[in-house]
Amino acid sequence: MKAGDAVTLEAGSKKIQIFSSKKKAPLIIYHAVMGEGKRLWQACQDIDCPEFSLAVINGVN
Repeated sequence: MKAGDAVTLEAGSKKIQIFSSKKKAPLIIYHAVMGEGKRLWQACQDIDCPEFSLAVINGVN
C-alpha cells in the first residue's frame, strides 16, 4: 500500500477507511464528515507526526 492509500470497509451505512502505518504504532479512531480522512492523514504526514494508524469512520450521526 502506498502512503495515503486506504483500505475501505463498509458496515451498514458506515464507510470506514484504514490508513496503516508501516510500523507497529497506535491506532487513532476519528469520526469524520465524508472525504476528510485522506486530508487528515496527509496533513499529519506533512508535519511529520509520530507514526500512527488512522481509522476514519464516515456516516456517523
